[in-house]
Amino acid sequence: MSIYVCDAICVINIFPGHRIIYKVERNGSGMPGNKISRYIIYFLIIIFVPYLMTLFINGAGSKETDEIKHINSGRDVIIQRGGQNILIDVEEYLSCILPGLVEPGQDAEMIEAQAVALRTRIYYAMGEETVIDAKKLGFMMYDDDAYIKRWGKEQYKSIKKKYEQAVINTQGKTLSQ
Repeated sequence: MSIYVCDAICVINIFPGHRIIYKVERNGSGMPGNKISRYIIYFLIIIFVPYLMTLFINGAGSKETDEIKHINSGRDVIIQRGGQNILIDVEEYLSCILPGLVEPGQDAEMIEAQAVALRTRIYYAMGEETVIDAKKLGFMMYDDDAYIKRWGKEQYKSIKKKYEQAVINTQGKTLSQ
């Protein structure tokens, strides 16, 4: 962040491409106008600079692909990650196994139908239990590295989002007997 004052104009560069420009009134002493307007300017700077910096760092409320991690179906799958057993929700697990079964070029409805079928199969394998080991299910999981390896760094986020959206759209739905 940088601040430039030139004649009667003040420019505050918050980050590249984003700046605040305001006109400074001067009185006979060469100082900006009255004390009240100066305090208002200071107040605005104190409030808006951190706010704008937060927007710049975190983005303007974009959810990206983290929505899937906030779903709680009440059923979990035990996966191996880094030599440790980790519990993830069935819904998140579905988004990790769909790439191995359905190509991303398929229609969204096709991917959603496959998500429902897979969820039904997993629930059937779980029976009355709320936790199952992924080894018993036998599906290949796609983490970020696997997505990048298969589809490249440029495309993996959009492809991953497509699978996650299919799971979100069909959340909790199964085929009835």
